[in-house]
Amino acid sequence: MGRVFRELTDDDRELLSLVAWERLDHGQIARMLGISRNAVRIRLYRARRRFARGLAKAGIDHPRAVALEGSSL
Repeated sequence: MGRVFRELTDDDRELLSLVAWERLDHGQIARMLGISRNAVRIRLYRARRRFARGLAKAGIDHPRAVALEGSSL
């Protein structure tokens, strides 16, 4: 899982880290990055999707990984 995460772009890793480890909400992330809340939602959706696809491609079958595409993380 760590390898797949490290293979993501810097932007994707940053967004996923801010949500998962820093527990920031969309508004806080938007202010931090200087973008709109909607842009955060879109970028986060895409980053989660890329991460989930990378996990699937690596053969990692984890229930939480599959849920990433539609989760609120």
